[in-house]
Amino acid sequence: MTQTLGESAPLLLSGFLTAEARLAMATLGIYAFSLAIYAVFIFKFYKFLAKKDIFHLELEKYSRSEHPGAKKFFAVISYLFKYLFIFPVVVFIWFTFIGLLLLFLSRGGNVQHTLLIAISLVGAVRICAYYTEELSRDVAKMLPFALLGVYIVDASYFNFANSVATLYTVPQHTWLLFYYFVFIILLEFFLRMVSGIKSRLSKGDEPVKPEPQNAEKQRTEV
Repeated sequence: MTQTLGESAPLLLSGFLTAEARLAMATLGIYAFSLAIYAVFIFKFYKFLAKKDIFHLELEKYSRSEHPGAKKFFAVISYLFKYLFIFPVVVFIWFTFIGLLLLFLSRGGNVQHTLLIAISLVGAVRICAYYTEELSRDVAKMLPFALLGVYIVDASYFNFANSVATLYTVPQHTWLLFYYFVFIILLEFFLRMVSGIKSRLSKGDEPVKPEPQNAEKQRTEV
């Protein structure tokens, strides 16, 4: 019996090493790792984009000046740097990712409509982030995972040749993309302004806490 198993083991091993088996396992590995990388990217980035306060960079901390005006100046520079330079880069990455997914799914549809949907999703995520981050996270991950589901169910839905041809037409809409990015930046400034006003009003409505009696006694003794 042992001899039979020993003789059959090389045969089983050789069966797994056939060209067909190697191709099947390689294809499975590529699909598994690709889906995992896609899911991890969505999981990491949508949580980042869905935060109300995306950045924690505070350049004013690096100011050695004790003058209040200098600190305010560094605070303004930090704010402008975050939302005029870093924030557009974040929006561009997410918009590019969503736009490419929609372009490959649209089967050569209207490019302007595809770009509008992609940037609208980014704007909706930022609006929801100032309402509740939980809703914002759901909106941010909805479309990417829905497109992943479409691909898993029917991979033939995507036409790579038509999608690439559509992709080449995107540079024709450069000014439209510029207008969209300006709108998103202005939207972020507006949302932060409204949020700041709301927080100040809510602080002003808070009741004043009465001082403890011990503090009053100490003042009387003094």
